[in-house]
Amino acid sequence: MQAKTNEDGTKPVLNEAQQEITEIEVSPSSSFTIYYNQAVYNGDSSFATADGKIDYNYYSFGVKYESKHTSVYFGGDAPDALDDVLLGQVGKCQIMAAPHHGTSGPYSSQALLNEIKPEYTVVQGLNRNFGADTKARYEAIGTKIYTNEDYGTVIFTAKDGQISVKTEKTPD
Repeated sequence: MQAKTNEDGTKPVLNEAQQEITEIEVSPSSSFTIYYNQAVYNGDSSFATADGKIDYNYYSFGVKYESKHTSVYFGGDAPDALDDVLLGQVGKCQIMAAPHHGTSGPYSSQALLNEIKPEYTVVQGLNRNFGADTKARYEAIGTKIYTNEDYGTVIFTAKDGQISVKTEKTPD
């Protein structure tokens, strides 16, 4: 994502998250909120696979960017276990980067999609990774889906709450 985050052109300062929900103000009109599940970092064994190995996707986090122009949720690779932190907190976003590349399985729960209810969703990677069950959940909330395989680079421009979309290519 390429974005001018501050009206004066300054770059954001990176801070380490200190709690499961950490808001970092970039400017008076924009901020990032980082969401993660502390139980994973505390070694909760319920996040291990059946053979006791760590599923590193649980360590992933979600990030919400808000400005006076738009709101965007970046899902990372976190499975639905992050919903415990997100639900009731993340709220509606105009744009969403699909969690875990839109992969089928425990990602993009219906509850989370109902809360974020993005107007636009970008699925990074190949369509074969974008599961039919996941696609059906996205379609059920009425989001416009852009996959990188079909559209190439997707550029969103936001101004005063209005979003315009430019894509590298048009799907066949």
